[in-house]
Amino acid sequence: MNSSNHDARPVQQSMGRPLRLPTHSYGWRGTYFVAIWVAGAGPVFTIPEVRAVLEENWHALTQPFPGLTLDAFAILPDHVQCIISLEGNTDRTMTLGRVIEAYKSLTAVSWLRNMEAMGRECPGRLWQRTYSERIIHNASELEQVRRYIRGFV
Repeated sequence: MNSSNHDARPVQQSMGRPLRLPTHSYGWRGTYFVAIWVAGAGPVFTIPEVRAVLEENWHALTQPFPGLTLDAFAILPDHVQCIISLEGNTDRTMTLGRVIEAYKSLTAVSWLRNMEAMGRECPGRLWQRTYSERIIHNASELEQVRRYIRGFV
């Protein structure tokens, strides 16, 4: 990766928040620190059944994506944090966005089924539309992010 990718400014989302680096391909080989936030307010992920759905689908995520490596993972009351590595060039359709989209979809469907089975009404969407990510550039940074995430477990 050249230094221009590291120094590039993020693309701006309509709400004024950074979304993605315009010069970085999120299908390249790389390691990412990702946070995915709950759609509604409140500590939704403190419910044991919801936590189980999040954990189960995290571990199943490698099945549809060969070349995907899952690293540290933490469930917080209103979001999940994780480290995801893409091997690159194993499947042209695998990008960070598609992996996150698949995780959100799998967990949302499981969550809805779980809520129905418990006779609970579903309060709406599970996830916010977007997610945040940060590119991890080296082994030292990777270990620092791992320690940060493990601090929540």
